[in-house]
Amino acid sequence: MPRKSKTGVRGLQRDQHGHYRIDLRWTDKLSGQERRWVEPLPVGIPLADAKARAVKVLASALAGTLTKAGPRGKAPTLAQAFEQYLAWCASANLKTVQDRRSLSRVWIRTMGDVSTAELSPLFVARFKSERQKAGARMQYAKDANGEHKVRGVVGKAAAPATINRAVAMMKHMCSRAAEEGWGWIEAERARLIADVRMLREPAGRQRDISPEDLDKLCHVLQELPHVFRIAQAAMQTGMRKGELLTLRKSQVDLPARMLKLQAENRKNKKPHTIPVSDALVSVLEEAMKESACEHVFVNSFGAPYSSQGFSKYFAKLVARAGLKNFTFHDLRRHVGTVLINSGERLEVVSKLLGHSSVAVTQRSYAHLRIEATREAVQRLPALVLSATR
Repeated sequence: MPRKSKTGVRGLQRDQHGHYRIDLRWTDKLSGQERRWVEPLPVGIPLADAKARAVKVLASALAGTLTKAGPRGKAPTLAQAFEQYLAWCASANLKTVQDRRSLSRVWIRTMGDVSTAELSPLFVARFKSERQKAGARMQYAKDANGEHKVRGVVGKAAAPATINRAVAMMKHMCSRAAEEGWGWIEAERARLIADVRMLREPAGRQRDISPEDLDKLCHVLQELPHVFRIAQAAMQTGMRKGELLTLRKSQVDLPARMLKLQAENRKNKKPHTIPVSDALVSVLEEAMKESACEHVFVNSFGAPYSSQGFSKYFAKLVARAGLKNFTFHDLRRHVGTVLINSGERLEVVSKLLGHSSVAVTQRSYAHLRIEATREAVQRLPALVLSATR
């Protein structure tokens, strides 16, 4: 049996972030085998409720009645499984918890709060099919018998990339549940769900920024130095919005002219180093001088931006500039486009943008590479003829 933790209940642990987790090991009375039960508890659960749950699990384990579905209980619902999964994500310090929470609501809106016993490759395939239909976001409601019935259908068809994000989260949740021993899914079923194919996504969105559009945007941003500095940094490094908003002064090495991004602040969870131009040095110096906290870029109140808040604010500035179909991420795409159109090698562009491989860069800017190839073919006859004279 595990030693008593500081919570006073065997198996109940509390990490440095205040999140509770049950990690119970015991010897099964019938088989004599060592067993383990791991269960992250919902974030924010009161200590009393956490203790009550831990005591229930412990009593069931000692009595030999702790099954895969929990202490003498049926399989949890999809909402309960997501709550457990999101608690684990928070305890693991994953930065996409809010996005995953939104995706979990999409799953429940589309498929209903069904039992996790229904999770299967077919279930995931049905989700993909429903989300691809125009107006296919089903609304469910419980009838008098507690059964989920379709109340209505609203919304528009989701993009393949959006559907794939939701499917990827479901795969990760099932795999994590099987590995951690949460009890509501076995390893084989989790593996089958993990093997479900993703939808084929179209080529990445491209929004070429004309000099006129860039002038309009910069004219508006220059009135707001705090935002303009972030845009300048994006256009001079190709950094993502999240990387810029979470950039800390300790990551800026001006004498060496380098930005040293940490793995936890990046999309692919890999550290990345970016050279700093002389023009960007002054921008970073001004930003850090006005920031009283550890973050490099702050708003006019001196506080760090939230990702969602900055996106909404930037969208208003784009509208003020008279631009349409324009996002902050287009600045990053613009950097790649400009470099490739100027003849820069694909390996260099990939290194600067911090892509996981050159293949990612090739896929993102395939249309530009085709144009470069066409130009090369046009020059080829003259080159060949001059070489054979």
